[in-house]
Amino acid sequence: MADGRRADLVGVNARGLVWLAEVKLTRSDLLGDRKWPDYRQHCDAFLWAVPEALAPLLDAPAFAPAEAGLVVADAHGAELVRPPVARLLAPARRRAVTLALARTAAERLHRQSDPGFEGFGQF
Repeated sequence: MADGRRADLVGVNARGLVWLAEVKLTRSDLLGDRKWPDYRQHCDAFLWAVPEALAPLLDAPAFAPAEAGLVVADAHGAELVRPPVARLLAPARRRAVTLALARTAAERLHRQSDPGFEGFGQF
């Protein structure tokens, strides 16, 4: 993201919508996170991904249950318990987010084959 923050998971679906998931494994991590509301301006749909024990906490108004999706996961799989409500990005923001995601993915892939790669910044 432009502010230097990194989401836990970001994906683009077949329709080009940007979905972002914030993964929380502990109660203290969930309750102490103050940056997640800023992620909403960088995605069409926001989801929480948590273990079953944390799922009830995400019904609180502070975690935007009316629009945030919920994925409950364990070591064996995950289930979309509550689908997110899409709030579509402006076209310019969607393009910027999609290009940033593509650039990051390309740089990470390149680094796997060339550990000395410094990034695409010089191009």
